[in-house]
Amino acid sequence: AWPYPRPGKKNATTRLGILSATGGATTWLPWDRNKYEYIASVSWPSSDLEAFKDPLLITVMNREQTEVQVLTHSHDLQNPKDWTTAKIADHDAAWINLHPGFPRLLRGWHDSIDLLNPESEDAFQDQSPRLMWLSEASGQTAPYLRALGGGSDAVLRIPQLGIQGLAGVSDDNGSIYFLAASDPTQTHVFRVDRVPSGTLQGTPRVTQLTHAPGTYGLVLADKAQVGVMSSAPLAAESDWRIVHLDASSKPGIPIKLTRETPPWIPHLELDVVGDKGFHAALIRPRDFDPAKKYPVIVNVYGGPHYQIVRASPQLYYLQQWIADQGFIIAMIDGRGTPNRGRDWERAIKNDLIGPALEDQVAGLKALGAKHPEMDLSRVGIYGWSFGGYFSAMATMQRPDVYAAGCAGAPVCDWLDYDTCYTERYLGVPKNDDDPKYKKSSVLTYCKDLQRPLLIIHGTSDDNVYFMHSLKMTQALFREGRPFEFLPLAGFTHMVPDPVVTTRLYSRIALFFKDHLGDPR
Repeated sequence: AWPYPRPGKKNATTRLGILSATGGATTWLPWDRNKYEYIASVSWPSSDLEAFKDPLLITVMNREQTEVQVLTHSHDLQNPKDWTTAKIADHDAAWINLHPGFPRLLRGWHDSIDLLNPESEDAFQDQSPRLMWLSEASGQTAPYLRALGGGSDAVLRIPQLGIQGLAGVSDDNGSIYFLAASDPTQTHVFRVDRVPSGTLQGTPRVTQLTHAPGTYGLVLADKAQVGVMSSAPLAAESDWRIVHLDASSKPGIPIKLTRETPPWIPHLELDVVGDKGFHAALIRPRDFDPAKKYPVIVNVYGGPHYQIVRASPQLYYLQQWIADQGFIIAMIDGRGTPNRGRDWERAIKNDLIGPALEDQVAGLKALGAKHPEMDLSRVGIYGWSFGGYFSAMATMQRPDVYAAGCAGAPVCDWLDYDTCYTERYLGVPKNDDDPKYKKSSVLTYCKDLQRPLLIIHGTSDDNVYFMHSLKMTQALFREGRPFEFLPLAGFTHMVPDPVVTTRLYSRIALFFKDHLGDPR
């Protein structure tokens, strides 16, 4: 009964207003809302509540998500002439990725020419603060800077780093903390320091703060030189520490954890396979017998903006538990996943299943050729949300590869998902017969189901509505195709109840045990 804008239909209406903290009328900010329907972010850069000398930063985006503008507003309610001035415009023929924490206002960076690659000499002439944003115009994610007063852009030269996001900016010295890694399965913390005023030459002042393979994060305190560092290394337990930002060599103060200590760490094996260099992971049973051949379960997500292969065993306790039932768990990140460059990620534009499924099959076969203990004649596939959609499509489209599938909370028909997510990848449909949507819809392939399929969905799911699975089961029923359906009464998109989680994955493991068999 709640509003839910669907692809091609009327979108939500957005507007932005400012009012005094002491009350009074709201001043509504004008911009071309017919062209830029989305407000992507709003921020006041200044943390000085008494001054507010910095302009309001507003990021707006068109419905197709191919154009973004960063607007500034002087927030002088008595002088509205500079309400919405476009400072940055970015464009991508497929879509633009938005990054939390951007745009960001920086001070003192106009002198840091050892780090900057300017497009023209006047990039250094303006002494005003710099606006920093991320763009993939070069094919890789890179930070760009532009003077608040306008002029040419400069690129922060950070060699051999795959920028993944922003951890923060130090209010004290202006240092920028990036999350980045040349290996997309990892995330490390880097500090980039500006050069003192008047310095004209030097080497890039980039310091890597984390080193052991794994995934790390950092949260900065406002106006302080401390932060909380999260660590999930490949070869040790995860932890959180309070660190001093200028003492990168010191371990910091550990934060006491009250969680239950797991009795074991998952046996995660990372690999790179196939002609395209797919990052992949295997989890074997803890009592693995190399003399046997094991049925394989592919744990898949396969969708945009998420990697299922990460250099952190702590993410895979559930997969290890399933593997211990007598399976080898395989995970593969193909085209469409992030942190492999613009073209790799945007290979799924206008087709959410074709290239990604092709890569899953190629990666699986490459793993099987390298590891003969994997029995590729007995392969199952399961996933949740987009992974549930992917599992249903893989089971229907590639019965020669997948002997059984389990689809958890699957999107069935993209015309019934929300506008912002769906239209980013499939475009804005002109009608319900759009061929891109038909090609990416589970309903198109229900007639082709030949293998066992278990469908699971929470009846109160407020993300992927329960009606998605109802439409799929209705289509399968009308086609005379057998399937299993497990509704989770009262649950939303996630299953936080430990008893239900235990029963749910016991049922999934039993389903694959019935259809794939035991190690031989």
